[in-house]
Amino acid sequence: MEVGVPSVERRSEIRAGPDVAVPPTFDTPGMSQIHPQECTLRLVAEGRAEPCPRERCSFWEPGGAVVQGNCLIKRLGVDVRAEGIDTTYDGALLTLFAGTRPAAVYRSRDGGWSWKRLDLAVATECSIGKPFVTRVLVDPDDRRIVWAGVEIDGVFRSVDGGDTWTKVVRGLSDLDVHDMAIARTSPPTVFVSTNGEVFWSADRGETWTPIGVKTRWPLPYARGIAVKPDDPRVLFAGCGETTTGETGGVLRSSDGGQTWRSLPLPVRPNATLWGLATHPADAGRIVAWSLFGEVYVSEDAGESWRKIAREFGEIRAAAWVPA
Repeated sequence: MEVGVPSVERRSEIRAGPDVAVPPTFDTPGMSQIHPQECTLRLVAEGRAEPCPRERCSFWEPGGAVVQGNCLIKRLGVDVRAEGIDTTYDGALLTLFAGTRPAAVYRSRDGGWSWKRLDLAVATECSIGKPFVTRVLVDPDDRRIVWAGVEIDGVFRSVDGGDTWTKVVRGLSDLDVHDMAIARTSPPTVFVSTNGEVFWSADRGETWTPIGVKTRWPLPYARGIAVKPDDPRVLFAGCGETTTGETGGVLRSSDGGQTWRSLPLPVRPNATLWGLATHPADAGRIVAWSLFGEVYVSEDAGESWRKIAREFGEIRAAAWVPA
C-alpha cells in the first residue's frame, strides 16, 4: 500500500517539549479531549510546569491546557495523571475531573479553581508500587456517567456525576488499565486497553469481554485506544512488544474490534505506540506517538502517515484541536 504525504499543512498544532525544571506540581502523562469550541490544548510531552496567571492565560507547556482566557488547572498538590473534561456548564464554568498518582479522582465545578477529592475506594498498593489513574472519561451522551481507569486496580464507574463510585471488573481479567474510550453506539460501548488485552462492555461496565489480542494483533502489548469521531465502529489502537519495546504499531478495526489491520507507518517506530488522539472537527486526522518521542500524523483515517520531523523525549499524552 502506498504511503502518502499530505501536501498541505493544517493549521492545527501539536507541540511538545522536554522536561522543564520548575517546581514539581504537575506531571501529566494522560490527557483527554477538551471541548473543541471552548479551549486550546497544546499538550504532548510529559513534563512539569506552573499554571499561567489567570489574568494572562494563553497556554503553558509542557503539561498545560487552557480555556480561552481562563486556566483549567489549579494546584492540586499531587501529580495529575489523567483528565476527563465534562463540558456541562454551571453558568459559565466547566466541571472537570482529574485523575492523579497516588490513585484518586478530583472534581472541580468552577473551571479548575477549586477541587474536591471524590470518594473512590482505590487500592493504595499494587505490584508496581502505588496505583495511579490513567484515564478519566465523561460519557458524551450522559454527563452523569464518569469512568476512571486505574493502573493497577481496574475500572471504576460513577452514575451520579462523581458523587459515588463502583468498581466494575466482572470479566476484566487484567486490572492493569492503560487507556479507555467510549464508542457512541446504541447502547454505548466502552473499551479498555490493559497490559495484554482489550476489553469491551455494552452494559456500562457490568460485564467485560476480551477481544483476544494475542490471536488478532501482531504485537502483544496494548496501550492507547481511540474511536473514530464520526464512526463508532472504527477503532484505533497502539501496540508494542512491552512497556518500552524496540518497536510498535498502529492498528485499525472497522467492526468494533472483531478484526484488526496493521497500518502503514513510514518508518519503523522506535518504541511502543503509546497513544492516539482524534478530534470531531476532522475525523480523518489521527495523531499517534511512540513512548520515545516520535509523532505520526494521518489525514485519511490511517491509510497513509507522515512522521513529524522533530522528535521529543518521552511522550505520555497528546491532544489536538483546531487552531
